[in-house]
Amino acid sequence: MLLDVKAEWGDALGEEGYRLRVEEEVIRIEAGSKVGAFYGLQSLLQLLPFDEPNATFSIPQGVVEDAPQYGWRGFMFDEARHFFGKETVKKILDWMAAYKLNRFHWHLTDDQGWRVEIKAYPKLTEIGSVRKGTRYGAFRGPFKDEYVAKPHGGFYTQEDIREIVAYAKERQIEVIPEFDLPGHFSSVLAAYPALGCTGEPVEVKEGSGIFGDIACVGNSAAVDLIKTVIDELCDLFPFPYFHIGGDEVKTDNWETCPKCQGLMQEKRIDSLHGLQVYLTNEMTAYLKAKGRTTLVWNEALGEDLDEDVVLLHWISFGKHFEKTIGAMKAGRKAIMQPIFTTYFDYSYALVPIRKINRYDETKGLEGDGLQQLMGVQCALWTEQINNEAHVQFNCFPKMALMAEAGWGTRVADGGQDFLRRWDAGKSHQELMGLVHAAPLKAVNPWGLRRWWMTARCMLKDMRSEVRKWQS
Repeated sequence: MLLDVKAEWGDALGEEGYRLRVEEEVIRIEAGSKVGAFYGLQSLLQLLPFDEPNATFSIPQGVVEDAPQYGWRGFMFDEARHFFGKETVKKILDWMAAYKLNRFHWHLTDDQGWRVEIKAYPKLTEIGSVRKGTRYGAFRGPFKDEYVAKPHGGFYTQEDIREIVAYAKERQIEVIPEFDLPGHFSSVLAAYPALGCTGEPVEVKEGSGIFGDIACVGNSAAVDLIKTVIDELCDLFPFPYFHIGGDEVKTDNWETCPKCQGLMQEKRIDSLHGLQVYLTNEMTAYLKAKGRTTLVWNEALGEDLDEDVVLLHWISFGKHFEKTIGAMKAGRKAIMQPIFTTYFDYSYALVPIRKINRYDETKGLEGDGLQQLMGVQCALWTEQINNEAHVQFNCFPKMALMAEAGWGTRVADGGQDFLRRWDAGKSHQELMGLVHAAPLKAVNPWGLRRWWMTARCMLKDMRSEVRKWQS
């Protein structure tokens, strides 16, 4: 059988749409661009049987014409908490491509580690990339943490980054770096403590939490470091979106810092959150001059925030939800990544398949507000996750269903149709190396079993679930 890939540029299918024709003697993929042709090929691969490679097979004749609902279909991977390395990242990109996800949001800096080489500031990786140990367990009080007294570190050289970005581009995936500021800054201050408000020594953090080690906005040297890091990262990541964090900023040090208070008086800033908005706007202007659009977490939203800043919506309840929806109705663009639906580090008890299946990213939006919805994204934070098998278990089959949400092809049946198709595609998954995906009995717990799994994972350790199924 011949495979004829025909690219009809400017076709009404659009940049990412495709038409897959299975005819009597020819399989034909028509598309408006090479992106659409690539997606058509992924659909074709999913139709091929891989369990019997030497067997004769046939594909039913017919036509599939398809295009995504959203242009932004993302996955965020956190490597600040645990470093995985190039080969794992490339596998993640392969999995994303197979399910037509097209945005890789790479969380490279945080309190627990700095993961990218910055030539102007070598101590960021010499000191900021290594912590003395790792504390597992997100809860305190009567629940004892597990402490591993072994240094954890690692970072990507700039050559590594370029290699991975090129690898992603070949798979029609764009990479968005995240340089977290002004909070989540401990790894920076461990390397350059003079850039904090107190100037006191800081350690790379060993466990999760919200820490007061934030950038001193009134210190010109701190601002110089931020701009220089942006310069080097923009050289490495050509896609015109750049994430600068903005979440969980504990501002106690700003309140007592003479430099920050002096800047507030000079610029007539009347609140500590206003000082954060000021810094965000300054970096947004700096990024605009480089042809970049700024992304921030939605709690960074403030009254005077630059109108071109895009919100990544993770706090999906209370005032932050209302503010995000209000901002979108007023014309601000946003991407939906709600914590209790798309955070895959949470167990299947907290985020079962049916919860993703019924998620409505358009809730509260209509008219102009809907026009500002760029798309959807899922995320894996790695405070409790330290190996590739665990990444697979927590992400699959969830990532594949989230990809259907971005493509607009979910069936509102609690995820049962999806799980049937997922189970039928085991040979394709194994070919991609997805041998540690969660078994179907784990992904949609109901009733007492769900409540027991939830309590156990919340009160002890989210890793207990994956240990059970892998044992």
